[in-house]
Amino acid sequence: MGVELDGQQVWPAAVVVAAGAWSAPLLRSVGVRLPLLPAKGYSVTLLGRPLPRSPLMLSEARVAVTPLPDPEGPPRLRLAGTLELGVWSDELNQTRLAAIRRAAARYLRLDPEGGEAWAGLRPCTPDGLPAVGRPPGVENLVVATGHGTLGISLAPVTGELVARVVGGEDPAELELLRPDRFTPRPA
Repeated sequence: MGVELDGQQVWPAAVVVAAGAWSAPLLRSVGVRLPLLPAKGYSVTLLGRPLPRSPLMLSEARVAVTPLPDPEGPPRLRLAGTLELGVWSDELNQTRLAAIRRAAARYLRLDPEGGEAWAGLRPCTPDGLPAVGRPPGVENLVVATGHGTLGISLAPVTGELVARVVGGEDPAELELLRPDRFTPRPA
């Protein structure tokens, strides 16, 4: 597989596609089908609020709470949650943001207004597992995507596995994560 770089076609020893929700369209362009859907998640970051001592999950409300202390500025509190499957937009749905803010007010007993709100797309596979490894048919291609809501958490181990694959290994632990696992195999 070649890639275009500064208007020139180059043929690297390895091409790693780790483009999150945009990985599926990129892979389709070289004939690799991966059933990835974007999962739109929302976040609100509040400034100057009291911080819990550790991250926590408001399970009933499905809101993650992450304290972000900053020795050089006011503390920040990140509230993240909700999931819109198959939405290709980063437009903010105010109803979803209001639900996150209500959860913070109810469970943390703080003023949830203001702050910075944003939405981002996460890549989700049908089985919830990431797709990591070499898809058949494209010799120098390595896929590393589909981590859903755990991309940041799984990034270090995924990086190690990708490095091993690029280095010529075929790690046994990748069997369950094969990018072609959604394609029926001949009997």
